[in-house]
Amino acid sequence: MPDDGSDGSAGANLEADPTDPPVGDATELVNCGLEEYDPQFSSRISVKHVVDVTARFSDYKKWLVNEIGFGGMLKLPMVQKLNLKFSAAVMAMVDADSHAICIPINKVLKFWAEDVHKVFGIPCGNRDVNGRDGNISQDSINFMKSSLGMDKAGAHGLRAAKEFLNRDINEESSKLETDCFQIVFVIFVMGHLLAPSTKYDYCQIDFWGALANTENIAQFNWCDYVLQAALDGVAKLKLDMSSKRRSINLVGCHLFLQVFLLDNLDLALFNMKHDVLPRASAFDQVVLRRMITMAADKGRTPTSCSIPSPLRHAINVCYSRSKFVGIENIELDRPIGGWHTEPSAHTTTTRRPGLQSTFCDAVQFQPPPYLPGR
Repeated sequence: MPDDGSDGSAGANLEADPTDPPVGDATELVNCGLEEYDPQFSSRISVKHVVDVTARFSDYKKWLVNEIGFGGMLKLPMVQKLNLKFSAAVMAMVDADSHAICIPINKVLKFWAEDVHKVFGIPCGNRDVNGRDGNISQDSINFMKSSLGMDKAGAHGLRAAKEFLNRDINEESSKLETDCFQIVFVIFVMGHLLAPSTKYDYCQIDFWGALANTENIAQFNWCDYVLQAALDGVAKLKLDMSSKRRSINLVGCHLFLQVFLLDNLDLALFNMKHDVLPRASAFDQVVLRRMITMAADKGRTPTSCSIPSPLRHAINVCYSRSKFVGIENIELDRPIGGWHTEPSAHTTTTRRPGLQSTFCDAVQFQPPPYLPGR
């Protein structure tokens, strides 16, 4: 049963195969009395591009990736295509203010930045990627671009990033080369998977400051950055659907929302133990297809679905809601917008003793001192 999906290439709108699970938006945005409304979805997200590159990494390159806390990206299974109608359905259920997937009827599934760490195994530190800790001057950005070869036409091209990652980087490489490799890797996975934009072969880089010192990359909260990008994608989808656009490009990491929802639904024999991290490593093409088929029922229109399955009990999952046993019942009695407290989450990474960051030294980047309680 082929998926309605995208592998991030070409950029054409991709239609669902008639044999796909008939899933789509589950809110009144779609129904609106217009049962003929059936938008076509596309997306630049591509697990395939990431896996194709990381599968060829040497042990040394994998070590460099683990050093910056992005080792979870090395454990992704091959997923050729994603079911974009199911992505749109889940995104339409998201309430951005309360950080929750609101499943009709009366099921509210909260998520936190720490849950992105559970799914993808990327850093969830205590420094804000776009906050004070990530401040950097334009001169410093220009120096970094020059060092990475990204100061020319197509500077933000993901193809150029792929070519850099395929270079021969080994134990004999200079500190500058290994720093560049680590920085380009973050840009590459952000552009293809964690925060894809609407443009082909392009990554919107507004996180230079968090990359300037490779020793500090793992101290930033990349999970929150990815989550905010996904919520921006939710807002865009809802605006496009309310405008009844026929072609809609899904932005942000909707794969996170798919995995998180499916992993929290009680699908009986399809339930998986949460003993493997990151959770995305357990969701290959076959697993995703089967669980989506099991989870989603056809709705009134070609682009609507329902999720009849109950949520798994919080004590049986590895996600943040397990720290708030009973939150589902409490949520049903609260208006959307409550429960904003986020559990703390920190990741650590092995430091390379005695080495100073080339970029940190070159641009005289001085991150603000750590303030307890931030």
